[in-house]
Amino acid sequence: MGCPITWSAEYMTELESTVFPAEGTSQEIAKRAKTCALEVLVTDEVAYSDSASQGMFTNSSQDTSASAGGSSILLDVDIEAGKVIANSRFDFTDKMIKKNVQSRVAIMARDERFKIRHTNIKQLQKSTGYAKNSGYTKVGIWWGSGHKGVTYALNSVSQNLANCIQRAAATEDDDW
Repeated sequence: MGCPITWSAEYMTELESTVFPAEGTSQEIAKRAKTCALEVLVTDEVAYSDSASQGMFTNSSQDTSASAGGSSILLDVDIEAGKVIANSRFDFTDKMIKKNVQSRVAIMARDERFKIRHTNIKQLQKSTGYAKNSGYTKVGIWWGSGHKGVTYALNSVSQNLANCIQRAAATEDDDW
């Protein structure tokens, strides 16, 4: 899924999906998008830690732990305009490092199609060892910043949402 990425001052600021085909009017797609956002997206609390206060050469191995509180998933739903705005967090592993990416997700529907846009993109490394863990930070676009892993993770979120929205259209008339 080749998605255009917008960069600002050396940071990833936006990631937009390709246009996905879907059955129905923009309002019908937006209704399914609302349901799928609640089914697919997660905004749970995320724990992270470091051992920075312990020092590399001390005998103590106690981690300093913190957490980023959870939030509501849906922020704004405008069925008539074909728009759903939500929060998202997604765990992923990049080069054997456990991370989490958070973003604001906009699902924008038109008749017979929709696209998904991620903004306010930030990443968190779950454990930084002896380096101080500052929590969520902007995603840099330089070598070693992890932006490719973040792009892959956000594309996975978009694809999971798209699959749900498209699948929901196929099962709306199920009579069970």
